[in-house]
Amino acid sequence: MVVTISHQVYWELFDENADNISKFDPNDDLDIIYNYPQQLGQGYSRFIWLRQGIELNIGNYHNFDGIITHLPEREHPLEYNFQLCGSYTIPFFSVNTKKYGFYGSGIAPQEYCKSSPGKQIEINVHIEPEVFRSFIGD
Repeated sequence: MVVTISHQVYWELFDENADNISKFDPNDDLDIIYNYPQQLGQGYSRFIWLRQGIELNIGNYHNFDGIITHLPEREHPLEYNFQLCGSYTIPFFSVNTKKYGFYGSGIAPQEYCKSSPGKQIEINVHIEPEVFRSFIGD
């Protein structure tokens, strides 16, 4: 079976219950763990703000079914994605276990993302373009 939902509904499932949110370190507001929605699977997604404009996301979860998430047109930072286990497909290509993706910044188009059922382990690094430019200069 495949579950199809909007991007907004996907994140509302994470926010639905305050008990789904915890901190790796109770004194650190920049390291938040969201339990994966029980309607979709089990596991967690951890967000760590390393500094202004750089975010690390670690996802370790198990999808009960395949999930198609419809994404709206949106602003998007630079993103490195490392898929350690599982797979996902977006228009024009798929990323599988031990593969990575690099996505440019700007306006991301309206699209969909299809995640496979089963175990997913991924690491995402989001970098705001102005922070990236500060690393490499003009």
